[in-house]
Amino acid sequence: MNDVIHGIIERLRKDQQEDGSWGYAFDTGIKTDCYTIILIKTLHLTEYENLVEKLVKRIESMQSKSGGFKLYRDEKEDNLSLTIEAYVALLYSGYRRAQDLSMTTIENRIRKLGGLAKADMFTKVLLATTGHLDWPKLFPIPVEFILLPPSFP
Repeated sequence: MNDVIHGIIERLRKDQQEDGSWGYAFDTGIKTDCYTIILIKTLHLTEYENLVEKLVKRIESMQSKSGGFKLYRDEKEDNLSLTIEAYVALLYSGYRRAQDLSMTTIENRIRKLGGLAKADMFTKVLLATTGHLDWPKLFPIPVEFILLPPSFP
């Protein structure tokens, strides 16, 4: 499993452009960056610390004046779920603390956009699988099912 993950991360590093972005057809701004940081930090892959630092800078460079983040450049308002994911990724990176002014600005924007209750399901799953939110009772399958082998019917 770790070989697969290392392979994916190496591919991401190889494909990364000079400005820190990726030119994939499914590129969704910093969403991929956020999930990459969370994955690297969750798996304690310390050999990718340089990548994490670059991703943090790229995420911060995309922050709007109001403190949030937009999934698409033409969005009229900051995207609540992406703003939450960026906040979590910046905390996970270890380069930012919740007390930092930039982080409290993001927190305030999250509250103004409706808070965690209004976040999309994928954001809630991310937070639940990383231990920051109780696994919601509305999910029909317990989170432990992801631990079953692929051969399970």
